[in-house]
Amino acid sequence: MIYIKALIFILLGLSFIGFFYYIRKKNLFKNKLKEAYQALDAASAERIRSAKKNSMMQDDIEQTTINRILEKPAKTFIYSGLGHKFPGLTFEIWFLGQIIGAAILYFIVYAVLKSAAAGCAAAGLFIALLKIMEMLLAAGNYKSVEENLIKFLNLLGSYSITAGELTSVFRQISRFLPDPLGYVLEEFYYDAQISGNMQSALYYMSDKIENPAFKDIIRNIEICADYSADYKEIVNSSRKIIQDEQKAKKERKSIANEYILNMLIVSVMLAVSFAILGNLLQTSILDIILHTAAGKACTAAAAAIYIYFFIGVFHSEK
Repeated sequence: MIYIKALIFILLGLSFIGFFYYIRKKNLFKNKLKEAYQALDAASAERIRSAKKNSMMQDDIEQTTINRILEKPAKTFIYSGLGHKFPGLTFEIWFLGQIIGAAILYFIVYAVLKSAAAGCAAAGLFIALLKIMEMLLAAGNYKSVEENLIKFLNLLGSYSITAGELTSVFRQISRFLPDPLGYVLEEFYYDAQISGNMQSALYYMSDKIENPAFKDIIRNIEICADYSADYKEIVNSSRKIIQDEQKAKKERKSIANEYILNMLIVSVMLAVSFAILGNLLQTSILDIILHTAAGKACTAAAAAIYIYFFIGVFHSEK
């Protein structure tokens, strides 16, 4: 009986060896991975084309449910610049990688702790940390664009631009600008050269930056290209608008800081007053606040003051 089991074991072993040798010889695993990557890449290109079509037709074509669900995460991925930092990384690959990574982490934690809840928590935390990283990168890129828009317009205004020279001018000024402005201008140049369609390249470029002012500038430049208008006029008007907005933003920030300073002063005064009052009355100020009519009235007045300050800060930041 033992000889039969040994024979079966040997035959199974030889079968597995032969199977894996066949796979290696035919490069089946490599070919399947290549096909999967090409399918994901094609899906990414199709998603971009679909997004452009929907945008240009003002959403006249109804999107599928899955496209609507993935639209916001896909935008966050684009705005984060991860596709630029890691060439070849598309949103589909990134999304699939998160799912696979979370699943692997779940099974590892489950195998160690024997707890499905702990595994789910670890997988959820893994995805949450990746999303936070994406959002922080996107926020950093937004701030970088906002801080360098005037520099971008100044560089653009220093050239006497015609429609035929726009792509080469964007490439020249890209080296003087930090990311993400630098690399999206560089990518615009190559996209326009390869496709031969500058309007389409301008659309793709504006879609990579989460900044309304930048999108307005690119939209105006596209209009200039269509109607052979004066680029310098657009650059000068855009510069004035952005400078006015930045000035107003600084003023709002100054008002918000003033409200915050007043809140701190009131807080310190309340703390000192309560401390003095408690020493004079030789009792707990907390009891007075919670159990007397005068204390409750003072608490309500203080709460009203704080609400007023918070409303002021909120409106000044808008």
